[in-house]
Amino acid sequence: MRTAAYNADVASGRRRRKNVPRHILYILTGMEYSMVKNKKVQQLTPEELRIWDMLKKKNIPIINVDERWLRLFPDNEKTPSIKRLEKELKELLKRQGKVNTELKDIRIVREQLTQSVLNSAEDISIPEAKRLKKQAVSQRLIIESREKLEQLEKEQRELPGLIQDANNALIFESVRVCYDKIDKNKSDIDRLTQWIDETRMKLKERILIKQDKETKNQEIYTYLHAMLGAKVMEAFDENSD
Repeated sequence: MRTAAYNADVASGRRRRKNVPRHILYILTGMEYSMVKNKKVQQLTPEELRIWDMLKKKNIPIINVDERWLRLFPDNEKTPSIKRLEKELKELLKRQGKVNTELKDIRIVREQLTQSVLNSAEDISIPEAKRLKKQAVSQRLIIESREKLEQLEKEQRELPGLIQDANNALIFESVRVCYDKIDKNKSDIDRLTQWIDETRMKLKERILIKQDKETKNQEIYTYLHAMLGAKVMEAFDENSD
């Protein structure tokens, strides 16, 4: 029997999933799902969604240019998921730079086209038919440049959000990988600690055995020396060597 609290939690989860980019839903957990092969998206757990919402509220700088992150993730230690997410982030940043450049260029071109239309309208030395044709071409180009400008401006507005999502996804996966490393290191530390403790005990036992044998050797030699005298013992020593 599903309780009201359960239904409310499910509904809350659905609402939050709408705020998570579709590609992030299966990338974040670090589990490899092929969209073509499996025909499904890996869903986030309620705890993962809570963490995702917390990340969205923080304005974290681009992580793949952070020197500390680069030390944690040298190229030869990056997982396939880390590589994929980093590549996506780099492509979005590259696209943002290109959009900004194109916007600057197209504004200059549009201004030049507008000025060209004004100049040709005032130039009475050009035959009217030619002037009208030139103006028509310029007007068409102005309309096309305006449409392109609107498209680029829309993309310019959307890119920061996409970049933030991609950055958060990379952060999420990086933290997951780091915790995997921490857990593995803890396991290794426990195993090494056990080995050190066992080795220390064996070392103590062997030190005691060594000391006992040294004491016995000293007792034997002292007894023989007292019984046989120095000269006889020296002869035995030379013969023993």
